[in-house]
This record gives sequence, structure tokens and C-alpha cells, in this order.
Amino acid sequence: MGCLLLKSVTHYIYFYMLSYIFTVVKPDYYTYVFIKSDKPVTGVSITEPGSVDEELVDLDTNDQQLLPYKSVEHLLNNSSIHLI
Repeated sequence: MGCLLLKSVTHYIYFYMLSYIFTVVKPDYYTYVFIKSDKPVTGVSITEPGSVDEELVDLDTNDQQLLPYKSVEHLLNNSSIHLI
């Protein structure tokens, strides 16, 4: 009985650790991030947090900017920019 209980507890701990390891961390979309462009990008739509106004920005290669994460997430996903 004791061995079976220990085995059950061990499996529970193992599955708990796996669920913790594979937990997806969601970014805060309204945090500002420092970015550097890897290639020219035109017409990036920048929306300030809490605002409905939109501004279009062009980025040249090696430009560095401080921008809202939500506005540049798609550029990170397609490797046009990277975080610094």
C-alpha cells in the first residue's frame, strides 16, 4: 500500500511539473519594448495604449524605437525586427 501511495504521489508531482513547464506565458500587449529593425518596414501602425488614434511609422534597417508590444508583435513573428 505504501509503495502504491508513493508511486501515485510521484506521478502527481511529475505531471504537475510538466504542466508548469509547458505553461504559455502571455505577453503584456500594452508594455513598451525596445526594438531594432532587421530590414526596412513601411507603414507600421502604432496605437498608443488606451487610445483610438493610429500613427503610421516607417522603419529603416537598424532603426531603434520604443514602441507598444501590441503594435509590433507581428513584426517579431516574421523576423522583421528583434527586441533589444
